[in-house]
Amino acid sequence: MIESKSCGTCSQVKPITEFHKRLDSYAYHCKVCANAKRKAWYYKNRDVELARAVEYRKANPELMRQRRLAWKRANPDKNVASVVAYQRRNPEKRAIATKKYRESNRDKYSVWSRQRQAKVKNCKTYILTDKEINKLYRDPCAVCGKTTNQTIDHIIPIDLGGSHGIGNLQTLCLSCNSSKRNRVMTVWKKSLNRA
Repeated sequence: MIESKSCGTCSQVKPITEFHKRLDSYAYHCKVCANAKRKAWYYKNRDVELARAVEYRKANPELMRQRRLAWKRANPDKNVASVVAYQRRNPEKRAIATKKYRESNRDKYSVWSRQRQAKVKNCKTYILTDKEINKLYRDPCAVCGKTTNQTIDHIIPIDLGGSHGIGNLQTLCLSCNSSKRNRVMTVWKKSLNRA
């Protein structure tokens, strides 16, 4: 049995395990040289390869969807981290996508909005003065300090038994409030540190 072989590219004699196995023989180039050759070819033909990959994805949308779903199921932490990273890099795109979703799914958004209003009505509610509300909208975001796109957030979410009163309200920008969802601040901040 062959134990070593000379590479046709670098001319070094290497163990046979350093060559890719073919049906009845071993490759002409060692694995290192073959990988270098493959990379050089790819970078030389990168545009063609990227176009080919785009065409393949367009021609096989169902297969691509299944692969994405399988990857998301197998890598939930990586998936969340990648979504959070994308949203941080592209806040404008996220705002546009959210607006489009709300417009194209008015029925779903309407149901969600009604459910939210029902939860607010069923929790402890305190009267808020116009002065208190205006102050909240003038304050900077409690997390990032932005002074645009202000929203009012429940520190302890209504879903978790929080009240609807000035003592449980804070100012967050739209981006931070959307990211926080119905979590308490400590849990949300921990999830940001993991991402």
